[in-house]
Amino acid sequence: MAKVLFIIQREELVSCRDVMAKILFPVETAFAAALLEQHGHETDCFDLYLAAPGAAWKDELADRLRAFKPDLVVSAPQTLTFLVRESREETREAFALAKGLLPGVTTVYTGPFATSYPAEAFAEVGPDALVRGEYDVPLLAIATQVAAGTLATDAAQEGGVVLAGQDPAKVQPYVNKDLDALPFPAYARFGLERYFDHRGEGNLRYAEMSRRYTHYTTSRGCPCQCCFCNVAFLRGGRLYRTRSVANVLDDLERLVREFGVEEVHLLDENPTLNRRRTRELCQGIIDRKLNLRWMGCAGVSVYSLDRETLELLKASGCYRLHLAFESGDQDVLKNIVKKPVDLVHGREVLGIARELDFEIVGYFVIGLPGETKVQIGRTLELARDPRFDYVTISIATPQAGTELERMCKEQGLVDKDAVLADLSRRSTGVYETAQFTQQELESFRWREWDQINFGTPAKVAKACRMLGVSPERLAEMRESTAANYRARWGDEG
Repeated sequence: MAKVLFIIQREELVSCRDVMAKILFPVETAFAAALLEQHGHETDCFDLYLAAPGAAWKDELADRLRAFKPDLVVSAPQTLTFLVRESREETREAFALAKGLLPGVTTVYTGPFATSYPAEAFAEVGPDALVRGEYDVPLLAIATQVAAGTLATDAAQEGGVVLAGQDPAKVQPYVNKDLDALPFPAYARFGLERYFDHRGEGNLRYAEMSRRYTHYTTSRGCPCQCCFCNVAFLRGGRLYRTRSVANVLDDLERLVREFGVEEVHLLDENPTLNRRRTRELCQGIIDRKLNLRWMGCAGVSVYSLDRETLELLKASGCYRLHLAFESGDQDVLKNIVKKPVDLVHGREVLGIARELDFEIVGYFVIGLPGETKVQIGRTLELARDPRFDYVTISIATPQAGTELERMCKEQGLVDKDAVLADLSRRSTGVYETAQFTQQELESFRWREWDQINFGTPAKVAKACRMLGVSPERLAEMRESTAANYRARWGDEG
């Protein structure tokens, strides 16, 4: 038996934006912990988001290390594909602290940076091992070996595992093909109720309906080929895998009956892809009288929706749709983004959703290589559709393993040796083309976001409700965004 301490990574807030990053219940890591416990290992969790402020987290972690005395310390994300840019410095410091207090401890690095840049991860963070891709089953292989007193090179036989000194290029990201084989997440061990106090005020994924909420996953992966998306790279391919409807419903019922959960936020990368499964899941929530309110907060595929599905979503408690349109130009969608969204159908979905009284959020991306200002204008025109309650406008940023990375490097838009994790911003430009400058993109993004979402008193009131903030706090957020722009480009920019 090995004792395993999970340290939940915290996002490095690289901008001056003063909105607190969303604190998520680390459900993917809780799955991994449950699997370890099922096989006789003991686990504990230290979430940096919930730790003492400033440098005091190190004292708190030291106390936990002394008390728990783990054999294995694992740096893990809230969820593999959601974190923008974790603080590698904190992970390095946490591992050094663990080694200093417990010289025999084994350290393992997981998450998006470990998967995308394993050589740099070893150099910067210094773990004994890392896992590329999904880490639940690989960690079980590591823990079993650590419990036996060794961490041999054949740990990599489980897939995804790279030991210090090995060539990470020879190890592909691990993909778990049987999600129903995982036990239900270790909710109690991870202190689920601690997260009820962090509803995400100021964030678009604010838990509007109840403080007794949690994050959740019913599937992993996405078969689509969106040029800017790194889900397939991080999850070991485009294989879309689901938990069975019965498995999900049993787990949701447990959350409701045992933990009093009233609201659920799905972190699935494509939660409604399988229309039949979506309908069965919604009907099951209704039939079991779970009385949940919920949303798919990582985005919902527009092409998977129709009237019947939307009606069932609404009846089952879904109250907010995050619709991933990405572009308002069909040519950009087809030939650059490569997302199977038909804008005629998309507008029909938008109309039905408005009729059914969903809160509707639109996701848009501008600044793709090959995109023109005219095409960006069409995207902004769609974003202005009054049927949206709120829109996000992101600036395209290349991520490791994406088609956008290849495009940018081939066209010389970013350095071919760049560590793209250090460029992750989404609110500021990182390259420019003959069609647009960084300043133009940032101006479009800031001014349109502000005018579309807050242009009238009614829009301000709706935004305050959806974000869980006062009008005064919203004004501060808007001014902070404006100040960030002016700091880069001046008052006349």
